[in-house]
Amino acid sequence: MSEAGIGQFNQTPSSDKEFTPRSRSRVVILASTTVALVAIGLVAILASRPQAGNVQASSPLVGANAPSISGTTLNGNGLVNLSEFRGKYVVVNFFASWCTPCHIEEPELVQFAFQHSKIGDAVILGVAFNDPSSDAESFLKSSGSNWPSINDATGSIATAFGVSEPPETFVVSPQGIVLAKIIGPVTVQGLDSVISKAKSSGE
Repeated sequence: MSEAGIGQFNQTPSSDKEFTPRSRSRVVILASTTVALVAIGLVAILASRPQAGNVQASSPLVGANAPSISGTTLNGNGLVNLSEFRGKYVVVNFFASWCTPCHIEEPELVQFAFQHSKIGDAVILGVAFNDPSSDAESFLKSSGSNWPSINDATGSIATAFGVSEPPETFVVSPQGIVLAKIIGPVTVQGLDSVISKAKSSGE
């Protein structure tokens, strides 16, 4: 066989040259770029979704008189009753120290309480859900919460409000009417939106 023939026989087909290390690097870079673009798209979609505190849940209590709430404060220093806050908007917050979403929303509640303490138009009333008083009190202290809270030891308050799992929050009007029910972590924006709407409609 001639040298020319041998040379032609040993040549690598052009299709094999496409899978060189450089080609493979290009494929990896392209795949990585595609994944990154998809991730950015998902982040943008999630960021555009309404915050949990802006989404209200349906409840037969909305528009009706709020069930009564009374009991001894978690620290045992006194009694608290929902009716004593008539004339102000009351944010009734069902929480528990073991509840992860409750930890997420607590800074928002602290900020809300601080802002409205200056205005004097709204307060927070906490109700510990299926949680030992000592644990619930420690949780509130660690987060800087200073509003009155009671322990619903028998579960009667949660039953009256239809609460099945914390956090659940109800906004009560100065006249004692339930304006909204919010499931999941609340936000200052969400609570202020409910109150602003109520004020504009004279509720």
